[in-house]
Amino acid sequence: MPTITFPEDKARRKINEVIENKGLELDLSGMKLRKVPAELADAQSVIELDLSGNFLENVPEEVLAIPGLKHLDLGSNRLASLPGFIGQMKTLSDLILSQNKIKRLPQELSNLVAMETFLIDYNQLTTLPDWMENWEFLSAISASDNQLVQLPGWVFRLPQLTTAEFSTNTIKSFEELDDTNFTSCLERLCVCQNQLQNLPSRMVELSSLGEFCAYKNQLCDLPEWFVGLESLEEVDLSQNNFSSIPESLRACTNLIKADFTANAIRSVPQWMSEWDNLESLWLHENPELGLSNEVLGQTRTKSGGRPNNVQKILASALSAKGSHDGSP
Repeated sequence: MPTITFPEDKARRKINEVIENKGLELDLSGMKLRKVPAELADAQSVIELDLSGNFLENVPEEVLAIPGLKHLDLGSNRLASLPGFIGQMKTLSDLILSQNKIKRLPQELSNLVAMETFLIDYNQLTTLPDWMENWEFLSAISASDNQLVQLPGWVFRLPQLTTAEFSTNTIKSFEELDDTNFTSCLERLCVCQNQLQNLPSRMVELSSLGEFCAYKNQLCDLPEWFVGLESLEEVDLSQNNFSSIPESLRACTNLIKADFTANAIRSVPQWMSEWDNLESLWLHENPELGLSNEVLGQTRTKSGGRPNNVQKILASALSAKGSHDGSP
């Protein structure tokens, strides 16, 4: 009869091999583990531990015994809560908790002051606690596909944060900011597929913001602070309620990609011709523009986001505007 190998036995062999070789990485992902072997505590040299894709219902205490652990991946397990002892892992800089059933983050996690990357997509969070502002080295956060209703103000105050992803929640507003004199390092902000009707009228300086994605919301205008987004290169405002191209985008002359698909845009302003760097413009599913598919070219999805004939699209749109206005 063939020998049956249990997941824990296979994991134990991998652990012992890493211990023997004093390896820095230990991959126990996708092994159908319900618990980890006790030998994990002896893997003292490991700095990257991958426990994703298992059947873990609890964070194993053995991780506490690994003194220099920096990267911990617990994604795609069955975690419903997090133990406070994770807050003792002061060397941890990357924590991945995506695709679990976590409803709240314990206060003890505020002690993870070395945190740089935090991924918690596809969970059941309704809020992100204020103590996360203690993570002053955080450079990337992704909390998409949760149940968040408000975007916290600390997202714009963290001094090292460059990437923030909050798509597919139920966000209706941004938290009001008290100090708008702060200069944020944020380079990418994604709030797609939420319930935003307005953006805040006051905002910190976002001079580094290069990409703003807000498709599938309920926006009909943009606030004046967009005028100061001189680094903005890509904007996705598709599937909103815009009836015109927002005037506040006029100064964003470094735009390379602009997507206004599936709004209610009636005409294109002349000043869009000042966007000399624009390589891709999507205006599909705006029937009142009266532009044919031949002029518009492929949709963003079909083109893979590749450049299209911006000059042809603008010329046709401006010509159509002139005929509608009765201009010569």
